[in-house]
Amino acid sequence: MVDADREKQQRRKRNVALGLALAGFIVLLYVVSIVKLGG
Repeated sequence: MVDADREKQQRRKRNVALGLALAGFIVLLYVVSIVKLGG
């Protein structure tokens, strides 16, 4: 059952990485839209 735990940890890390990437992308779009509206 050690492999299952390790797999679960890796999957969680991947999900966190994907979530952070998605959040960063959303923030980037938000900033770009603000700059376009402001400029």
